[in-house]
Amino acid sequence: MIIKLRMDVVMYRMRIAIFLSFACLISLFPQTTYYVSSSQGNDSNSGTSENSPWKTIGKLNSRSFNPGDNILFKRGDQWAGSELIIKNSGTSENRIIFSAYGNGKKPILTLKAEINKTWNQYNSEVWYITTPIQAIPIERMWFNDLEKEQAKSLTGDNWDGTFGICPEHPFYHNTSEGRLYVYSIMNPSTYYSTIEYQGGLLDEQIVEHTVQLVDADYVTLDGLDIQGGGYGALGLAGSDYSLIKNCNIGKYSSRAGIFANSSRISKLANDQTSDHGEISNCIIDSDWNYTLKFYTSLTPYGILIGFGASNWRINGNYIKDWWFGIYSGGAIGQVSLYHKIFSNEIESPNFSYGKGIQVYTWNDPETGVYVWSEIYNNYIHNIRGAGIALGSSGNKVYFNIIDSVTVSACPEKGDQDNTGMGIEIQHEDYNVTMDDNYIFNNTFYQLNRSALNWSYPFSFNNLFLNMQMVNPLNFVAISQSSALRDIKNNLFFKTGSSVSSYFVYLFDPSKGYTINGLNALGGTVSGNIYPEGHTLLQIMNSDFTLPNSSPALNSGIDISSFVPEGFTDRNGNVVNRTKPDIGAVQHFTGDTSPPTLVSGTLLDSTKLSLTFSEPLSSLGIATLLNYSVSDGVVVYSAELNANQTTIVLTTSPHTFGQNYSCSVYNLQDQSGNFLSTSNNSITYFSIFDRPSVGYVNKLTITKVTASNMDESPEKTIDGVYYSNGGEADSRWKATPLPQWLVYDLGAVKQISITRISFYGFQQNRIYNYSISVSKDSVNWIEIVKNAASSNQEWTVNIFNPVEAKYLKLEITGNNQNDWATVWETEIWGSSSVQAPIQIKPKVFLQGAYENGQMRNNLRGSTLIPLNQPYTSAPWHYNGYESVPTIPNDVVDWVLIELRSDISSAATAKRAAFVKKDGTIVDLDGQSPVNVYGISSGSYYLVIAHRNHLKIMSADKVALAESSALYDFTISPSKSYGNDLANLGEGKYGMYSGDADANGIVNVLDYGIVGNMLFQTGYLAGDLDLNGSANVLDYGKANQNLLKVSNVP
Repeated sequence: MIIKLRMDVVMYRMRIAIFLSFACLISLFPQTTYYVSSSQGNDSNSGTSENSPWKTIGKLNSRSFNPGDNILFKRGDQWAGSELIIKNSGTSENRIIFSAYGNGKKPILTLKAEINKTWNQYNSEVWYITTPIQAIPIERMWFNDLEKEQAKSLTGDNWDGTFGICPEHPFYHNTSEGRLYVYSIMNPSTYYSTIEYQGGLLDEQIVEHTVQLVDADYVTLDGLDIQGGGYGALGLAGSDYSLIKNCNIGKYSSRAGIFANSSRISKLANDQTSDHGEISNCIIDSDWNYTLKFYTSLTPYGILIGFGASNWRINGNYIKDWWFGIYSGGAIGQVSLYHKIFSNEIESPNFSYGKGIQVYTWNDPETGVYVWSEIYNNYIHNIRGAGIALGSSGNKVYFNIIDSVTVSACPEKGDQDNTGMGIEIQHEDYNVTMDDNYIFNNTFYQLNRSALNWSYPFSFNNLFLNMQMVNPLNFVAISQSSALRDIKNNLFFKTGSSVSSYFVYLFDPSKGYTINGLNALGGTVSGNIYPEGHTLLQIMNSDFTLPNSSPALNSGIDISSFVPEGFTDRNGNVVNRTKPDIGAVQHFTGDTSPPTLVSGTLLDSTKLSLTFSEPLSSLGIATLLNYSVSDGVVVYSAELNANQTTIVLTTSPHTFGQNYSCSVYNLQDQSGNFLSTSNNSITYFSIFDRPSVGYVNKLTITKVTASNMDESPEKTIDGVYYSNGGEADSRWKATPLPQWLVYDLGAVKQISITRISFYGFQQNRIYNYSISVSKDSVNWIEIVKNAASSNQEWTVNIFNPVEAKYLKLEITGNNQNDWATVWETEIWGSSSVQAPIQIKPKVFLQGAYENGQMRNNLRGSTLIPLNQPYTSAPWHYNGYESVPTIPNDVVDWVLIELRSDISSAATAKRAAFVKKDGTIVDLDGQSPVNVYGISSGSYYLVIAHRNHLKIMSADKVALAESSALYDFTISPSKSYGNDLANLGEGKYGMYSGDADANGIVNVLDYGIVGNMLFQTGYLAGDLDLNGSANVLDYGKANQNLLKVSNVP
């Protein structure tokens, strides 16, 4: 007894500890959207609406933000001279998002600034101001709004025939002495109307970046224009899982567009790396529009990922005019690993030297130099230097197009310094070793020098065309290493060459190889092709695609171990992995017709079947963003049927009796043709099996009569209506009001739905009408009374099935005139008449139970919805139970489910009301619950409630047209698994506390209560059903902590 008592105390204390610890973690801060406008804002505003925005960056820097917050800048506005410092983190589920609102151009954040300082005269043509002594030079300046080139030094050679500061090079910044010199024949403040620079470097407090993220994880930057900056536009330090998308970054910057992890601000961060970031669909353009003849003091990078930052995805960006478009680098202890760089376009037409992409690291005693980066599907062109440079091991470079790389125009980085190359594989030395680099299926076209050099990569399936446009020799220098790796199935060609031309130099720079001679080396060298007798256009088209006769077709070696199934090239063509084409762009012959979406049919309210014109590839089928359904319907999953012409979507419930549209994107047939954009949408009407009423279909109307026969009432059943070819003379009309129509079904049928298309709905004409039914046209029962029509094409009425041969539509008025006018009428139901079975359960809900019955606070506060609430997850019930008012004594909605055996799927479902005394009743608040469309028999009876644990009858219950009461409240043995809460005085009920309806009461339910704390309404977190979420609801969850529903 003592031991048991102590264990009870321990368990009680554990529950309290769990409750308190979790409650402390619950965020009481709501997710908030803040608005910022430099043109309309005021920092004294609330900032929480477009009509009350904040104004300044300083206001943002003074605030802390919570996970899920959105900070939106007004499009068309600009913020100049202030650095945005982002210092708060989101979570994986609730990111902090900085984005835009309104219309117009992206909001601009810039440090670019005008220089308004006192100038000192140095000589007759040179003036200066003092600057802080620091390592970042001012290298971009604008005089009278025109950008001018810097001088290499105060008096030195500018490599273009000019020397020092002069009209062509009117400024130079000496960082070591702290002076900025400019050309001017008088005081610059008078000589120039404006003098501007990149910003951030003239005050004692240097500002390195226009926007910086410091220890800010899970932050999104979306749709911003970030410009200028002392060092660069955007800097990250210790900020993981950053998402940078749809932005313009780097205009007016001199050093970097994006720098992660920025060494300039890393001292401010606790975390010393910025990992798992993504940069996508951005324009990263320096707007550097002149060509320097010398190498700048610091290297400008479009994107610099280094100093230990790893696992970045850089894709879909346009990167223009940087010395290095993308640079991934690291030193000992700061190796940058596992990047994926793909589908970018990179060019530098205005730079005299540069590289598209470089992946470099020093030897590290612990990690070596394996960085495992992948570079693929990029288009790199119009660069003076190298397309790609590798200074590390373990990289894969594939399916890239490297085009028009020329020798540097910078004398300091001239031809002797390995420029004009496709892929520069750097020297091995004590700093860098090279191993296990795989270079395959790339297209190299029109390079000034060699496509590859130096240290022994694995090279296969590459297309080398018109190399060495400067030097007729040394077409492709594959390796000068003593070790020879795979050189297989590459294709070499240059206009004017022949089978005896040397294309490759190995080991000895003076010894060249023809392609036949290269293959004769044997071993790891084989299958390389020289297409004798072909012209360039017979090998490759001008857009890098392959013509039908190309010798590159299906000539590559198997790459199944290098790319995944379904991998596509830059153009979206699916790659044949076992027999790929040579080069970056794959070719498809045969089927070139795109598939089309033919039809869509609802199998039930949450299953949409889509039929296509031909079998589809499995690629993209499971990507939910490829499907869009109208009216807010959410797609949860997509499955391709075995015939591969049908996709079944699982969705949120459709509303019965509505027209919907569905569009499908990015899918392709088995030949790689993408879905036609002109035939990728369908419309469909939502008719399906309603479990509460049985199967329904459109009933045949045999005859129509009307109160006024001047217009034929048969027009209302001719299938012609507004959206289906309807014209004014295809409607029935009569005046004055009221008027009526009577529809004859020919025999007694079971009716449950009407659809009526009233004339003028598109002009917001609203009719008042009633519907009655009769078996003999004499005795009528009114089932819809004084209703108002919809402003949609179809007005739908859904009701419990009723037996009738005749249906009368009586129109009593409208809001525009004295006419009764109808396009079309449809009656839905079942041709077979079957009596419903009755269910008479009784349950108590623990949360509402008090003194022998349940409270009905929710009804008293008019919080119970008029429509059943079980349409969403996890119930996905598609019934349409609704009432005009909630009947007396109702506590809440419950969901009833009938099963033929313990763990089977539901045979039928019904939403119904539970009353204060525990009885479950139909929508009138009195009758037993009727279920249509199933036969009498024995069923397991399952009762679900939105925040109580589900229960099931211990045994099957006999159900018929008249059924006995099944009372769960009298004993736990009435529930499967003895699964009921003891309410005292011999009464039992359903356990409260399952706020997320997942079948278990746990700390997640505390979280739901916490997120709704102090709110009122119809809330999942209102566990005691009193209309508000408060600390008492924590008690309900804690009381039943770790209780689990026994329903299979």
